[in-house]
Amino acid sequence: MLCNGQAMDDGQVVLDADDEGFLLGRSAFETLRSYGGGLFALDTHLERLSASCLSLGIGMPNETVVAKELLLAASKVDGDAAVRVTLTASGARIVRAGPLPEVPDPFRCATREFVPPPWLDGTVKHTSRAFSRLAVVQSGADEVIWVDADGDMLEGTRSNVFAVKDGRLITPPVDGRLLAGVTREALIWAAQDAGIEVKLAPLPAEARYDELYVASTLKELTPVASLNGEPTSGEGPVGGAVLDAFYSAVDADLS
Repeated sequence: MLCNGQAMDDGQVVLDADDEGFLLGRSAFETLRSYGGGLFALDTHLERLSASCLSLGIGMPNETVVAKELLLAASKVDGDAAVRVTLTASGARIVRAGPLPEVPDPFRCATREFVPPPWLDGTVKHTSRAFSRLAVVQSGADEVIWVDADGDMLEGTRSNVFAVKDGRLITPPVDGRLLAGVTREALIWAAQDAGIEVKLAPLPAEARYDELYVASTLKELTPVASLNGEPTSGEGPVGGAVLDAFYSAVDADLS
């Protein structure tokens, strides 16, 4: 772990007790994944981190410095790693890395209605996560998928949502209510490279799909086995082809 560039081998850091990042959750963060020692889509993650800092009124450190610290942290982990950088309101910069978390299999989801407030829309990756964590705990599922007033799926508490219908890959459009996931974008490009049609459209939670997935940096493309306690179609050939194309894109990005 690094705090403001200094190694903290015992995993402990010192924060200002008046830091609004600690008191009120006014912090920005990004989670990255390493493949074979390299960080996938590093520049894209840093661009999104900078945009989140701007929205939250937090100063963005020099991106080259942050990139070096992320790579250093990843290098300390045996095998592929999950690497997170957190920037707080008072300027603390914390970089930590560890082994990839295990993804539950089967992966279960539940839906809850959520409307992002206009003063902090869904495009900002912030640390004020108590509401989403509590929603997951109370649902008894592995992740909650937010739906709007019409019952259309927006995104998961830690991921984007994809479905397959009639051979097409469908995901909700980025319209200010959901995060423009780095892996989401990479999967869209991978699908197109594989000759799979991609459609940006609403995903009614009550509809039936040929395949249903959540996607994130650490989960990649994970099939959803159940939604609100009901079995779903889960994985299928289209998702498999998209994931194969995604891995090819990762190899190209890190080569």
